[in-house]
Amino acid sequence: MCGIVGLIRNNFAVEKVELETMNNTQVHRGPDGEGYYLNNNVGFAHRRLTIIDKDSGQQPMSTNNNNYWITYNGELYNYLELKSELESKGHEFSTKSDTEVVVYAYKEWGKKCLNKFRGMFAFAIHDKINNYVFLARDQFGIKPLMYRLSNEYFAFSSEIKALTKVIGEDPKGSLKSLDIYLTLQYIPAPHTIYKDIYKLPPAHYLIVDDTGKIIEKEKYYDISFKPDNKTSSEDWLRQTDEAITDSVNSQLISDVPFGVFLSGGIDSTLVALKMSKILDKPLKAFTIGFHEKEYSEIKYAEHAAKKMGIELVSEIVTENGIDVMPKLINNHFGEPFGDPSTIPTWFVSRLARKEVTMVLTGDGGDEMFGGYHSYQSWMKNTPRNIVNKKLQLQQYAGIPRYLLGTYKEYLKNGKSMNNLTEWVNLMAYTKSGIREKLWKKEVFSEISNSIECFNKAHKAAKRFDRLSYAQYVDINTYLPNDILPKVDVCSMANSLETRPPLIDIELAKIVQTLPSKERNQLHNLEMQGKSILKRLLSKNFSEDFVYRNKQGFAIPFDQWFFKDKENGKLFEQALLNKKSRLHDFFNPQAINELWEGYNKHSGSFNYFGVLWLLYVFSIWLEDNSHIDFEHEYSNA
Repeated sequence: MCGIVGLIRNNFAVEKVELETMNNTQVHRGPDGEGYYLNNNVGFAHRRLTIIDKDSGQQPMSTNNNNYWITYNGELYNYLELKSELESKGHEFSTKSDTEVVVYAYKEWGKKCLNKFRGMFAFAIHDKINNYVFLARDQFGIKPLMYRLSNEYFAFSSEIKALTKVIGEDPKGSLKSLDIYLTLQYIPAPHTIYKDIYKLPPAHYLIVDDTGKIIEKEKYYDISFKPDNKTSSEDWLRQTDEAITDSVNSQLISDVPFGVFLSGGIDSTLVALKMSKILDKPLKAFTIGFHEKEYSEIKYAEHAAKKMGIELVSEIVTENGIDVMPKLINNHFGEPFGDPSTIPTWFVSRLARKEVTMVLTGDGGDEMFGGYHSYQSWMKNTPRNIVNKKLQLQQYAGIPRYLLGTYKEYLKNGKSMNNLTEWVNLMAYTKSGIREKLWKKEVFSEISNSIECFNKAHKAAKRFDRLSYAQYVDINTYLPNDILPKVDVCSMANSLETRPPLIDIELAKIVQTLPSKERNQLHNLEMQGKSILKRLLSKNFSEDFVYRNKQGFAIPFDQWFFKDKENGKLFEQALLNKKSRLHDFFNPQAINELWEGYNKHSGSFNYFGVLWLLYVFSIWLEDNSHIDFEHEYSNA
């Protein structure tokens, strides 16, 4: 696991000092070593966290004829199989690393090599034969890849901050991105908080010529839900079980100590269970909690660990959680990022890194198998054919009267009712009315429709059933832009590699053919998301454990901010200070009204949620006060 940077200058040679300046911002991603490659106007750099092939995996790396050079971040789980195939075609290897397999796979198959990769990756290859740089990102966006465009250069990196260090003008901020952030609590690809810095979307590649111009950008993979209704429920259970076992097993390859994150929830417990059955050596699991019992799942993690016979390393967080935010936002995310679960993710990553260098996680289970509460709301309020007609008819009682006719019409005629605005309104962290009230009028008038970032996912998903629609949109938006960056940033900030076996290209072949009724079933008169995962876990755990209410990775905001007077003052100062740059963008009166409502209602999250996003933005602003904002995007 590593950090990568690169620079292509238009008609100017790249200097090592430029790469060093960028690369030094990512030391945490690779504390075990660094390397550089310079070839006139093309330069690569690399920071290494050693997981596989400690002795000979240094990067940047080349083929034996030096015609192809690579800087690579990730793990390729099928690299041994691909290595054997490449050897049969005459390629000779000098290392035991997956990096060398990637570069030779590109040499043999070109961009079609991406269709052969199973893993998580982001890389760049200087193709000296064709005089261009080939960049690519894994199918689901597990590993990050950013780039910056200019008439004078093309630059790329694993983190945004490295791109702000490219010699030249400061990047411009985007008001449109800021509005998207206020809407969703994150900024989705291809956008960032900056006008000329972009995230390469998942499952995409770029080809950049030797002048730094993008000459090709394509999506090479897309999950497509095609339910197979002929297979029996028991066969689906078996196939899913086998696919998850295979995914976990494939991700256990490592030359360093490893463990597993264990919250006690369905996904992490299932991953830990598979690991415990595969491994013939002791396994350590890691979890954190808080003194406030309603925010802590430690007791469930303890129960799960005891049941599986694995060691649980736990920690009750007593530190002020908000103290980590300035470092994370400014040194790692490089832009506003408002998901509150960032804080516990950072704490559990720090805990794990004290004993291991790599962990498996349960991330992706909700998106891949339909586990979020929002999916239940989505289907119940404007239902689609997710189970059978009998069950749908049984649900009439829970459907609002004004929707009942629409629902019956669908059952009768099978009409689609998927609607982008409807979805965004459901998922929005801050509703449009509040945002419009917050923005200064003269600023808000310049912001175009911020939900257009969902357009591509919506157009591709509207042909699916209701549940598959929700999953597809989340897999293409929320998962790669919130969940995965959160885990990547927080783990890599602690020099820890994370691997999510529930997000796997081979497992996805099963997921996309599962009928909705296998992902979402009635249990004890309640619809249960991730039902097939719960059925699998029920073979080893009680129903009380498996079917308890979903909690999530929450934090005690009310304790930290409302009841802690010192934190409250810090919070108030950041939001209400008349000299705050927040007031360049937002109406001070509207912020004050939210603050008064927050205090009047004892720290209600209805108020605090929006204030939290403003607070995080203020943290970023404090470190980036020199950034000017513009609202328009170029076509990247």
